[in-house]
Amino acid sequence: MNTNPSAKRILCFGDSNTWGRKPGDDNSARFGSDVRWTGVLQNQLGDHYEVLEEGLNGRTTNLDSPDKPGKNGAEYLFPCLESASPIDMIVLQLGKNNFKTKYHASPEDIVSGLEDCIRAIKKEGRDRNGKVPQVILLPILPVEEKEYYSAGRKEISFQGAKEKSLALLPLYASVARKQNFYFADITQIASVSEADGIHIDGETHSVIGKYLADIIRDLT
Repeated sequence: MNTNPSAKRILCFGDSNTWGRKPGDDNSARFGSDVRWTGVLQNQLGDHYEVLEEGLNGRTTNLDSPDKPGKNGAEYLFPCLESASPIDMIVLQLGKNNFKTKYHASPEDIVSGLEDCIRAIKKEGRDRNGKVPQVILLPILPVEEKEYYSAGRKEISFQGAKEKSLALLPLYASVARKQNFYFADITQIASVSEADGIHIDGETHSVIGKYLADIIRDLT
């Protein structure tokens, strides 16, 4: 918690790459707060900003997981925005987990889910002046389809996700233009780890955190 009452509050809302999951088979392994891009962002921006980290493994845009409750991002946004209020800016990155084979989602389906999240932000999100917060939209880094172990057997949960993730990039850019959001195209500076094809390594966390710090300073 940053106790500076004038600090600008930035909510980083995303999935396991916001949570800081380490690439590999162990879904409980997490980078330290000084490594995660949210922590790098906080250190770069300093005490005049407060970074609120809200990442969750398996979070989708608007889909309920058949395996575990609470993964629906659009639904969770409502209480999150209320509890974290006031929020001056939101960094939003969701959609990767919608690529999982169990959801059978197309790129257009994922955009529709993202729009559900945007509706939640416009309805519930408020800055200290009662206005809707600024939004920075991050695209999904292109996924590499890799085998991994689950319950002792090899699986590919993201079958077909590479093609979908590439198709999603211009769609997210279009949403950002339509909504007057800042589109921070991290695909130009970052990529997923070869270890699992889904998550980012520590060096990439640092690159993203520093990149976003420059953008946020310019926007605020």
